[in-house]
Amino acid sequence: MGWAILIFIVVVFLAIISPRSRYFALMVAGIGGAGLYWMVEYGKKDAEERQQREALARAWSQSAIRLEDLQFSGVHLKNRSYGPYMALDGVVANNSKYTLEAFDVQVTLKDCENKTKEINCRTVGQASGTAMPGVPSGQTRPFGSSDLRFDNLPRDVQVQCASQPCNPGRVFNWRVTQIRAAQ
Repeated sequence: MGWAILIFIVVVFLAIISPRSRYFALMVAGIGGAGLYWMVEYGKKDAEERQQREALARAWSQSAIRLEDLQFSGVHLKNRSYGPYMALDGVVANNSKYTLEAFDVQVTLKDCENKTKEINCRTVGQASGTAMPGVPSGQTRPFGSSDLRFDNLPRDVQVQCASQPCNPGRVFNWRVTQIRAAQ
């Protein structure tokens, strides 16, 4: 861009000094203006095409693998060794035709009157995270989610037993909210 400013200064200088170079200055200004217009329009068009390609790639990535193509086992919630964070860990088998790049999960913590049957439960925390296992088609890999932070999570179970037998405790449920295939 600095070269354009330098050329502009030289053309203006010549136009001031020599009356014959004014036509040349007008011609250079016209060509320069047309070139600038072309560069701006080409840049806009290129940016629109790039955005469209990215949107198509994102749409394909989010629809190429279905939840039914994935098989989860050993899924558990564990405390991180640092801070108030937890993670969802387990194993995922990819039965699709494409490589599984990542998936998003939503984890819900509930305090229940009967934790084995999940009776009379109250939600006490909810968090979302991402796991990026990179599982090729037809293979199985372990996964671990990004840090899950359950703000204001009570230390003790918050449900009082209203009936017997009573087996109070905290349970978690999780669900996959989005799946992304590798390009």
